[in-house]
Amino acid sequence: MSQQKKDSTPADNSDSDENQAPPEPTDTPGETTDAQPTNQPTNQPTNQPTNPIIVGLGASAGGLAALETFFKNTPPNTGMAFVVVMHLMPHHKSNLSDLLQHYTAMPVSQIEDGMLVAPNHIYVIPPDYELGILNGRLQLLKLTKKEPSMAIDSFFRHLADDQGAKAVCVILSGTGTDGTLGLKAIAEQGGLVAAQTPDSAEYSGMPRSAIDTGLVDLVHDPAEMPPALVDYVQKIDIRAEETDFDEKQRDDLNKIFLLLRAETGLNFSRYRPSTLSRRIAKRVAVHQLDSLADYVEFLRHNREELADLHQEILISVTQFFREPAAFEVIKNEVLPALFAQRSVDRPLRVWVPGCSTGEEAYSLAMLLHNYQQERLPALKVEIFATDVNAKMIDQARIGEYPAAIVADVPETYLKQYFMKKEHTYRIKTEIREMVIFAEQNLLGDPPFSKLDLISCRNLLIYLKTETQRQVLSLFQYALKSGGFLFLGSSENIGELSDYFTVVDRKWRVFKRTDSRTVPPPDEIFFEITGRHPPLREASPPGGNPGPVQGQPRHLLEQSLLEHYEPVGIMIDETFTILYTYGQVDHYLKVAAGEARFNIMDMLRPGLDAELPQAIRYTLNQRESTTHHNVWVQTNGDEAYVNITVKPVGGPDRHLFLIIIEKVAPTASGDAAAESDASPEAGSEQLQAVKKELAVTKNRLQKSIEELQAANEEHRSYAEELQSGNEELQSMNEELTTSQEELRSINEELVTASSEIQRKNQALHQVNNDLHNLLAATDIATIFLDNGLRIKRFTSAATTVVNLIESDKGRPFKHTVMNFKDDHLYQDLEYVLDTLNTVEREVETEKGQWFNMRIIPFRTLDNIIDGVVLTFAAITSQKHVESELRRLNEELRYARDYARKIIDTLHEGVLILDEGLYVVSANAAFYRQFGVNPQETEGKRVYDLGNGQWDIPQLRRLLEEIIPENSTFEQYDIEHDFPDIGRRTMRLNARRLNRPEGEANQILLAIEDVTDQG
Repeated sequence: MSQQKKDSTPADNSDSDENQAPPEPTDTPGETTDAQPTNQPTNQPTNQPTNPIIVGLGASAGGLAALETFFKNTPPNTGMAFVVVMHLMPHHKSNLSDLLQHYTAMPVSQIEDGMLVAPNHIYVIPPDYELGILNGRLQLLKLTKKEPSMAIDSFFRHLADDQGAKAVCVILSGTGTDGTLGLKAIAEQGGLVAAQTPDSAEYSGMPRSAIDTGLVDLVHDPAEMPPALVDYVQKIDIRAEETDFDEKQRDDLNKIFLLLRAETGLNFSRYRPSTLSRRIAKRVAVHQLDSLADYVEFLRHNREELADLHQEILISVTQFFREPAAFEVIKNEVLPALFAQRSVDRPLRVWVPGCSTGEEAYSLAMLLHNYQQERLPALKVEIFATDVNAKMIDQARIGEYPAAIVADVPETYLKQYFMKKEHTYRIKTEIREMVIFAEQNLLGDPPFSKLDLISCRNLLIYLKTETQRQVLSLFQYALKSGGFLFLGSSENIGELSDYFTVVDRKWRVFKRTDSRTVPPPDEIFFEITGRHPPLREASPPGGNPGPVQGQPRHLLEQSLLEHYEPVGIMIDETFTILYTYGQVDHYLKVAAGEARFNIMDMLRPGLDAELPQAIRYTLNQRESTTHHNVWVQTNGDEAYVNITVKPVGGPDRHLFLIIIEKVAPTASGDAAAESDASPEAGSEQLQAVKKELAVTKNRLQKSIEELQAANEEHRSYAEELQSGNEELQSMNEELTTSQEELRSINEELVTASSEIQRKNQALHQVNNDLHNLLAATDIATIFLDNGLRIKRFTSAATTVVNLIESDKGRPFKHTVMNFKDDHLYQDLEYVLDTLNTVEREVETEKGQWFNMRIIPFRTLDNIIDGVVLTFAAITSQKHVESELRRLNEELRYARDYARKIIDTLHEGVLILDEGLYVVSANAAFYRQFGVNPQETEGKRVYDLGNGQWDIPQLRRLLEEIIPENSTFEQYDIEHDFPDIGRRTMRLNARRLNRPEGEANQILLAIEDVTDQG
C-alpha cells in the first residue's frame, strides 16, 4: 500500500472533481438484499448470516484428496460458504459435486448461473466455465480462449472485488501457478489467504507459488485448515474502522505505528487510518488475540510479526495495463506530445513511484518501446521505478510473472516482449534494460528531476489529504514544464489545478503547463536526508522508539531550544536548505521560475548582504559567528535581527545552522534618529550620510552581483553533480540488473547442465534396457527411418530376412526377401503415407508362417520418424488351424451322415435337451403327428400340439426313468390324440452324454404300433 497501488472505481467525471480530495478506498463490500434461492435447505440454522464469509478453494492435480480431507474436518454449521474451483476436463460431465457430497453433511451443488451464495453450502464450478461473483451471486463465464484457463486466479480476483476484507481463499494441491495473482488481490483487500503445506500436497506447485509471494497468512495441512478458518472468522471484525475505536484503542493503534516506525523508519501516521486499522485487525484475528492492547504486547516481543505487519500494510495489487482505456490515452495523447520535436540527445525520463512488483513500469516500457521503434529508435528512454518495499523491488527486477498475465497483456505484446517458461512468463532483456528499479521512500527520499512523465496510480488514495497535497507538490516540482502526470481513476490534483491542464478527465491524465515551480512543502522536502538509510538508535526497553541522534532534525531542535525558539534554518555545504523551524517566510522568499532551494536565492533585502558573509566565514573557519542588529525587510514590514551561523553535524557530513533572532533597534540608533541638531548641521550630516549610503549601496550592489555570479556558478556545479549522481545511480542499477541477470543465467545454465546430465543418464539406462529387450525378445523386429533405411533389428529378424550388422543404414528395399509375395515394400510406403497400421500373415519360401505388423514409429514428441516391422512366428498355429479345419470337416460330415440316417427311419425321433425342450425332430415325426418344425423345435415336449403330448406315462418315463437309467426300450403307452385319435406308441430312449461342460441330451424314438395290436 505504501507507495504501492490497487484497483479503484473510476470517480465521477464532474467538472469540479479535480479540486476535491480523492475518495478513501473501500475494502468492505456492500450488503446484498437479494432473496435466498428457492432450493435452500430448510434445515439451515436460523442464526446464520445471510451474507456469509465466502471461502474460495482452488485446486488442481491431487486436489480431490485434499478437498476430501478438508471437508471431512469441516463442521457443517460454520456459517461460511465454500466455493470450489478446480481444473476440470473440458467437454466432459463432472461428478465432483457427487464425490464431495460423500465427505460432508453440507449440501453440495454444481453452480448454476446467478446462484446466490448461502451459508453452510458448498458450490462446485462446472466444466468449460470460469467463475465470477457480483453482490453475492455466482456468475458463470463461458470459456472462449484456447489458452489454459486460469479459473482460480479469475475467481479470486472477482471474490476480492465483491467481498473485500470478507474474502477468504485457500490454495490446495496442484501444478503451476494458478491462484497466485488472485490471492494477491484478496490480500490487498485485507482478506485472509491460506495455503496447504507443500509437503502434504500431492503436487506442491500451486501451494509453493502462493507461499513464495509472502502474502499467505495461514499454512496448514488440509485436516488442520478448517479449525484455523473457524477460529479466524470468530475473531475477525470485518467492520473494523479507526472511527469505531475508543480512545484507548486509538492509543494502542498509535503505539503500533510507533513500533513500526522504530523498526522500519516509515511514518504510517501519514496514511489514512481506515485501511491500516482493518489490516491490523486481521493480524489480531490471525494470531487469535483478544484486543489491540494484546497485539501491542505481542509486537513488542516479536520482531518477526513486526516485519509481517509491515508487509501486510504494504500489500499491493498491480497488473499489466490496468484499465486498458487509460493506456490508450497515454499512447494516443501523451506519447505523440513527448516525441514531438524531440532529438536523440534529450533522453525521455519517466518515474513510476510505488511501482510494486513492476507491472505498471513494464507496461509503460512496452508502450514506449513499441512507439519509439517506429519513430525514434535511437532515443534513450529512462524509466525510474521505485518503491519503499525492498521485497517488491527484488521481484520486479527479476521480471517473472505467473501465466495468468495472459488475461492482462495484449497478445502482440505477450509474444514480442515475454519469454514463455513452464508456468511463467519472463520479461525480455530489451524491456528489462529500459527500467531502473530502486528502493525509495516517496515521503522521505529526494525525488527525481526534469521528468517528462510521472505515473503514480492509486497510491494517493492511501494517504491523508494533507500528505496528498505534499506529494502532488513534489510531483509538480519534479516534472518539466510540459511534462505529464498520470494518476489513478479515483485520484485528482486538488489545489494544484492552476499548474496543470486536463488531458483526459476520466482517466486522470494531466499536463504541467505553468512555468512556475511550486517548492515541495516543508513536511516533505525538509525531511530529505539523502539517499541513505535513516540513522536510528535501538529502541529503549518496552519498545518505544528513542530519539534519532545525529539527524539534522534532532540537531536543529536541540540547538534552537537553547535560543528560546527563534527562526532556524539548516543548510548543507552547497547552501541547500534541509530543514526549517519557525516562521521562515519573514526572512526567505520564493523566486519565480524554476525552484532553487539554495538559500542564497531566497534571502530578503538586508539579509542578502550580511548572511552570505557569515555563512562563508563559518564554512571556512569551522566556527560560529554572530552578526548583530542586522536590518531586514520582512514580509510586509522591516525589523532588526541578530544572525548566528554555527557548524553542526559529524565529520562525514558538514551541516550549518542559521539562527535568526528578532531584536529591538539599538539605543544609539534611536537617539541619532531623534536628536535635535541644527538644520545646517542636520543638512550637512544628511548629505554625508547620503553620500556614504550611495557608496555603500554601490559596494553592496557589486558584492551582490559577485555573490549572484558565484551562486550561479555553484548552482551550475550542483546541477552537474546531481546529474552525475543520477547517471551514476542509473549505471549502478544497470550493473546490478546485469549482475542479477548474469547470476540468473548462470543458475539456469547450472540447472540446464544438471538436467542434461540427468537426462543423459536416463537415456543411457533406456538404451541399456532397449538393448537387452531387443536381445531377449523372440519377436523379429526391424526399425526403419523415414527413408525406409534400416536403423536396427533384433537377432530374431535375421531368421526372417537376410540381414547382417553391416546392413544398418542400407535401404530395406535392397535386402533379400524370402516371402512368397512381393507386397512388403508397398505396405511400408502405405504406412508412411497414411500413418495407418498394416497387419497380415505372410509365408516364406520354406513354408514358415509369420504374423507381420507394420506401425509408424512415433517419438515422445509425437513426430513420425520411420516405421517398425514385427514378425511373430505362427507356423505351429497355422498347422493347428489346418488340423482343426480337417477335423471340423470330418465332424460336419459325421453330423450330416447321422442326420440323413435318422431322416430315413420310419419311426419318429425327437432330440431333447435336459430341460426336455425339443432340439430337433426327423421327418417321420412331423409326418406321423401332422406338425411342422416351427411348431416343434424349441418347444417343451409336453407343450407340443397344444399340450396333447402332456402324457403322465411319458412324464414318468422322462422325469424318473431317464435320470436313473441311461436307456429304456420297448415301452408302450396309449393316448387319445385330438387329430389322429387313440394311438399306441412304443418308445425307445437313449441318454446322449456330451463332452464335459456341455448339457446332455435325450434321443427318443416313437413307433406307432396301433395297427399291430
